[in-house]
Amino acid sequence: MIEDYDVEKRMKVDELFGGDGILQTQLGRVTGLVQRLRLGWHLFNDPRVNIGPKAIPVLALVYIISPIDLIPAAIAGPLGLADDIVVLIFALDAFIRMCPAAVVAEHVRRLGLERPSLPGGGVG
Repeated sequence: MIEDYDVEKRMKVDELFGGDGILQTQLGRVTGLVQRLRLGWHLFNDPRVNIGPKAIPVLALVYIISPIDLIPAAIAGPLGLADDIVVLIFALDAFIRMCPAAVVAEHVRRLGLERPSLPGGGVG
């Protein structure tokens, strides 16, 4: 009986912390967002990236800090932040995709980022 409890407990720990566990998946998502933010910052400051793509993160930041929201935080509570996070993720992905592929690849290499979790650099 105690052995069954230990096995169940161990399975739950593995489910949370294992290679494909819930916590590992969530940490992977946070890590991916942090990687996108770092890459986006470096691309934004790179003079080889045109001003057109640089407008995307600027407009996203204006939306995020503006008092106008699709889902107001005052009504929906923490769920009201969801639209801001979604806008941030989509804006970062769109910005990275619109940057020249060679410049994106150079920054990915320089920052030591994992390529599969990042959107492809695009218009070259």
